[in-house]
Amino acid sequence: MVIPDISSIIATYRERSLREASGGADLRPLSESFALVDLLASERPTFQELNSEDLVYVVTFRFLRWSEPRELGERAMSIVLFSAGKTLGERAVESGLVRRVEDIAVFAYNQRIGLVDIVELNEERGLVHIYESISSAGIPNIGRAVCH
Repeated sequence: MVIPDISSIIATYRERSLREASGGADLRPLSESFALVDLLASERPTFQELNSEDLVYVVTFRFLRWSEPRELGERAMSIVLFSAGKTLGERAVESGLVRRVEDIAVFAYNQRIGLVDIVELNEERGLVHIYESISSAGIPNIGRAVCH
């Protein structure tokens, strides 16, 4: 599967993201408290248009992400999902689905992980933004990074 032309969507997200990073736009207010149900909220219009069942996909992932059995330790699911993502990436390269950095955007779109924007890439630095992330798009500002 190939990514349809979503360059205007990426451009809009990039502009907003860079404004927020420079202090030119307000972030969502910090939530003083939140429940698991708040972490299941999804704002993924591109993926919802692609598949009306996207919310089920997101909620399933987030239930795994945010439901950590205490018996396994506080960071167990983070470690499991990080390892699963690393293995997925390795297999994508081994199978030829990802051959260049630019292929990551196609792969992430096809797997409905998020919209990857390679903002800057050179010998010294790589800056990648992920929009409509399966991990965090639409959740309240909880005061810390939630992506892994």
